Amino acid sequence: MYILAGIPEALQLNGSIVAVMIIFLLYHFIMKFLFYSPIEKILRKRAELTVKRFEKVNKLSAEYEKLMEEYESSLKDARLEGMKLVEEVRKKALKSKDERLEKVMEEEKRKLESHKMEILESVEKGKKILEEESVKIAEEIVSKFLAGSTK
Repeated sequence: MYILAGIPEALQLNGSIVAVMIIFLLYHFIMKFLFYSPIEKILRKRAELTVKRFEKVNKLSAEYEKLMEEYESSLKDARLEGMKLVEEVRKKALKSKDERLEKVMEEEKRKLESHKMEILESVEKGKKILEEESVKIAEEIVSKFLAGSTK
């Protein structure tokens, strides 16, 4: 019962409740100015820095994407240019090869014509020699035949 007897006194308004309230309010304002306000400032600055860093990251990311697109575009252009150069060199090489081949063919054609002419000349000389020899042989045969028939 001793415990129950003290309860009604605790519910009564007296000077200690006012003192507790004053102490609580003083504690609250002191904590607010000494503890909560600096923490709130730090948290606000931190949030601002986070937002700024996030914006900077987004900006850098966009810049990175732009640079990558430019790089890929220039790489593609360089590859195309390289392929064009290779094709040009290949065409020049084929043209040079064709020109050299044509020169060699013309030279060989001239040599062939020259050899043909030499062969024809040799054949003509051979024919003339054969004709002269056959005339000589015919004359000898005729002279021997006539000499044999006069005996």
